[in-house]
Amino acid sequence: MTKSRSLKYIALLAFAVILVSSCRKEKSINVANLESLSLTPGVEWAVVQEPYAAFRKGPSYEESVVSQTRRGEVLQVVGKSYVTTGSGRSKSVSMWYKFEEGWLDERSIILYDNRLKAQKASDDLLSK
Repeated sequence: MTKSRSLKYIALLAFAVILVSSCRKEKSINVANLESLSLTPGVEWAVVQEPYAAFRKGPSYEESVVSQTRRGEVLQVVGKSYVTTGSGRSKSVSMWYKFEEGWLDERSIILYDNRLKAQKASDDLLSK
């Protein structure tokens, strides 16, 4: 057998080994334990980034506090509202998000498009 022919067989054998080894089974994702809204398009999820945040009765810091939450909590967004404060040059616009417990300002949370991403971010935030 010639040297070039031997190299071809070795290359073919190496290719076959690589091809077969790359066809292993992937780990499956268990979706049985997921909430029905976890991956629903259009449903937003938030992770609280402040050590403590106060839920307000309405979308304003002037509204009364109705409950509290802590860093890392994962919450489903149920509504949102733009709020304008001040006038003229001191005018500012902020976004407030509504949750079952009440309203939080956009600075208190980080938004995600599904619960799995939000939960991963929460786990990372709490492990720091």
